[in-house]
Amino acid sequence: MTVLSIEEQFEWGNPDSSAVLSHIKQDNHIALLAKAVHRWRVKLSRAPVGVGAFSGMRVLVNVGKDRGDQFKRLILAGGGQVVSLSDWQTATMCLVDPSKVSLDKPISLASFATHNIPCVPTLFLNDYLVMDTPPSMSESAIPQYKEVCRQLKS
Repeated sequence: MTVLSIEEQFEWGNPDSSAVLSHIKQDNHIALLAKAVHRWRVKLSRAPVGVGAFSGMRVLVNVGKDRGDQFKRLILAGGGQVVSLSDWQTATMCLVDPSKVSLDKPISLASFATHNIPCVPTLFLNDYLVMDTPPSMSESAIPQYKEVCRQLKS
């Protein structure tokens, strides 16, 4: 028996260590976090070195100056790329906080929609990490973006 297999018996979130989570309701937010920790550890342990939770994502962060650096560090730590404003067309998504920034400056929602770059709220990253099935970017898009997309189709 390896050291890791012994530790796995006590790993927080491991379904095989039910004793660790027996006192937590399974629909509780803490239980969701515990499951996510285990799921990502297993997934990333099987991935090539350098692959992270956000690998393949190229994100334009438009959340205001006070929180922008935090989200950029999170994305980079997860293996994603942060796209500069000048390279916005290479983004796979735009992370926005509508309460902190103008949604049509410096780039309009219509421009993002035309280039199929979903504009998602900051909670998308949380949901992506915690939910058993990661949410789709298009379904998670902010309502204003969805409305612009609807208008462009009609």
